[in-house]
Amino acid sequence: MKEFNIIQMGAGKHFLRALQGLIAGEQKEIKINNNKNLYDIDYYGVNDINNTLRQFKYMNIGSDNQIHNAQLLCEEELRNKRKDFNKTKELISECLAGVFNLNMSLPSINNYGIVCVLDSPQQYLWCDNLSKIKKDIPLATNLKNDLARNTLIYDWEIKNNNNYKYEFKFNYSDIFFKLNTTTISNFIKYTEDKFNVSSSVTTKQLLPIIDEYTRINKELLNE
Repeated sequence: MKEFNIIQMGAGKHFLRALQGLIAGEQKEIKINNNKNLYDIDYYGVNDINNTLRQFKYMNIGSDNQIHNAQLLCEEELRNKRKDFNKTKELISECLAGVFNLNMSLPSINNYGIVCVLDSPQQYLWCDNLSKIKKDIPLATNLKNDLARNTLIYDWEIKNNNNYKYEFKFNYSDIFFKLNTTTISNFIKYTEDKFNVSSSVTTKQLLPIIDEYTRINKELLNE
């Protein structure tokens, strides 16, 4: 089975999986990584129910590359104002089974699990820079070009929003900045259904964990 989520680079797909592990009873606590706030080592990504892809991703590296290339091809078509997505569709159809977290929606995928919505191109850039800092990748020197790329993806997401279905959609700011209790409660309920569990974890328990995670992210970006 293939499952696709839209969780942009730097938008917390591994941290969200850690929260899902807490909700599902896989562990009793989440240890905040006060260094780079990274959760990649222990969690492959959101909705990876058995967390088996932590090992599987190394066997599935070809499919990971196909997914990555499919997104690059889609970006190229959008940048050049073309609409030939056939190669993108081929790459998606050829990839192995697994859970894949995309930076953007693709025209060949009609159903997603979790969809994260960002507020603006600037927030795309914020998340992108956060991801680079955590992985020791130098930030782009040409901010204008980076913002133009993120604007391209942001505009595409707005345009393509009605062309696919999803199981759960949330706004990034609602969870990580506003600590919106309704959104977080809905995330708990969605995880219970997805993982087939009944959880004792409450929104109140998750609030300080999410708040601390965001505080460290802001520190990494010198905010």
